[in-house]
Amino acid sequence: MLCNNNRFGELEMLKNIFNPDNTVFRFCGRLADVLMLSLLWLLCCIPIITIGTATAALYNSTVKYFRGNETSPYILFRDNMKANFKDGIPVSILMIVLLFLFTFELTALWNGALNGSKTSFVFLIALVICSFVPLSFLSWLTSIFSRYVFTFPQLVITSFKFVFAHLFSSIILGLLIAASIYLCYLFVFPLTFLPCFITLLSSFFIEKAFLKH
Repeated sequence: MLCNNNRFGELEMLKNIFNPDNTVFRFCGRLADVLMLSLLWLLCCIPIITIGTATAALYNSTVKYFRGNETSPYILFRDNMKANFKDGIPVSILMIVLLFLFTFELTALWNGALNGSKTSFVFLIALVICSFVPLSFLSWLTSIFSRYVFTFPQLVITSFKFVFAHLFSSIILGLLIAASIYLCYLFVFPLTFLPCFITLLSSFFIEKAFLKH
């Protein structure tokens, strides 16, 4: 009798350990989803012209899956890519142009400062301090694009307004993006999880702002 009870207890313990609803299993599953969504975003950004659409799809699927009731984030990502592919092209072009100009200016001022130019150093500090504006603008741009329907000019104007209407959130968003870019510049492996992870962190500030409009 005691032996049977022990076996029953062992079976129950094993059942709890390997239960898909187990906390450990759910955590591992969510971690795998973070990795897969990040890699999916990277894959869809390879053509470059799709970077805006892919980022909007990542935001929408991340928010609805991790913070909502969506159970199929990959299908949602795919559907968003298909639905917004055409409208996302100008968004992608704008993102590419802004990132190129920002990187070019940052590199030029950095090199000038290294060569002893005080003017370059002053402008470099100013650029770093104000970098939250273009970086957070891109974050607002893609998140608003993923959620609402605007013409492209309206989307740009609205995103720019959000930068200053929600200044604290914009500073945080800028810091998150800057930190993730710097980490990925130093190491390659953060690219496998940071896109989705940073998107999830950003959503807590973005969604709070959306509730006010």
